[in-house]
Amino acid sequence: MSISAVMVVKNEENNIARALKSLKFVDEIIVFDMHSTDQTKKIAEKFTDKVFDTPKDFGYADPARDMAMSRAKGEWILVLDADEEVPDSLAKKITELAKKPDIDVYFLPRKNIIFNKALEHSAWWPDYQARFFKKGMVSWQVGVHRQPDVKGQVKYLPAESSWAITHYNYLNVEEFVNRSQQYTSLQAQERPSDGQVTSQGLMEAFSGEFFRRFFFNKAYQDGMHGIALSYLQANYELLIKLKQWQAQGFTEERLEKKELIKILKQQEKDFRHWLLDLEKSNAPTWRKIYLSLKYKLGR
Repeated sequence: MSISAVMVVKNEENNIARALKSLKFVDEIIVFDMHSTDQTKKIAEKFTDKVFDTPKDFGYADPARDMAMSRAKGEWILVLDADEEVPDSLAKKITELAKKPDIDVYFLPRKNIIFNKALEHSAWWPDYQARFFKKGMVSWQVGVHRQPDVKGQVKYLPAESSWAITHYNYLNVEEFVNRSQQYTSLQAQERPSDGQVTSQGLMEAFSGEFFRRFFFNKAYQDGMHGIALSYLQANYELLIKLKQWQAQGFTEERLEKKELIKILKQQEKDFRHWLLDLEKSNAPTWRKIYLSLKYKLGR
């Protein structure tokens, strides 16, 4: 069963060679370039003669993926980004999967390397992606970080590091901040704002994302990396709300002291809930009962 690898790129001269080298096991490689201004296109042409230009620079890869896949001749399609890599163990596994006709779409785990560390928590692992599938079974929606439309029989590959795409995600803080500026602007336009942005909405955008990352997804188990990324991701969500507020003309809202206290008390309640959950984890039964009573009594 033939496999076509598809990649959409822009200004990836520092990454693309590594990604393309890892695709030596596929039958064809298709690269769609979004008007790169560096050596990306020339480097890609050393690995494949199927390098095409997108009609315009879409700003992110998703809108061009369906275009790239329409050029594929393989029965199976593997989608890879320029800052990703397919390890030999995953390449071998993909070759085996292509011989199994009963599954249409495979969700592959993805190992995110951020600030020189492969994260195991913080909602960054196993980070499943619909990346290997029969032609015509997956299509991408227009929008930043949206899940693709999937048809047919689906299977998730076990979350083993050896079977994971390696994603060299953010090398440094500057890269995270710069990319956040671009993506939050796009998502501020795409996401419904549910009416006027409020003071409560701004505060909850930050705290809600922080609690989700740090407590629910156990970012603290990733050490300082998890703490840093919880704050950075919370700031990402705050920026989206702020840019929606900006689009609304910086509407003014008078926040009464009574309302502010109500919002802060709710955030305090949420924090105490997650703190209790953290304290109860791995605690003996008697202490779990004690902590629950303490929480109910508000002490």
